[in-house]
Amino acid sequence: MAVSSLDLSGNSLSEEDCTLLEDAILSCPTLTALDIVGNPAHGSPSALRLGGIVAVHELRRLTLLDGGLDSCFRSVSDRGLGDIGVVIVAEHLGEDAALNGLCELGLHYNNLGDPAGIALGKALLHFTWTMILNLNVIMKPTQILTLTAILLKRLL
Repeated sequence: MAVSSLDLSGNSLSEEDCTLLEDAILSCPTLTALDIVGNPAHGSPSALRLGGIVAVHELRRLTLLDGGLDSCFRSVSDRGLGDIGVVIVAEHLGEDAALNGLCELGLHYNNLGDPAGIALGKALLHFTWTMILNLNVIMKPTQILTLTAILLKRLL
């Protein structure tokens, strides 16, 4: 039986522990939910990387569940991924064959900043079709300008 959800909350996990978990979580594509709240590492860069990896697993699962991309909206919203987690998701957008054809991606309520906007913009350069990002966040003017500049390069 495959593991799809893992609750490690309140286990005193350190950032180093989360780093050690990365390989195990990468090799468990069925893991689509991870709870590490109540640990010293919660919110740390290594914990956010874990969140990004699990979010990519969830995007793949949703695609396989539908038998493809009949419904091409996918969401990993409200996971607190932060910039680090969303950068991991963005890296997989252009490289992961299971995610090719994705036309709308929900990322709202993930506390995104400039690094996430830049990574998403770069990922969108690889798409030959229109992609809608549902960010639903208040962006700083610099973030909007950065993402707009990257998208305009794609269109020109």
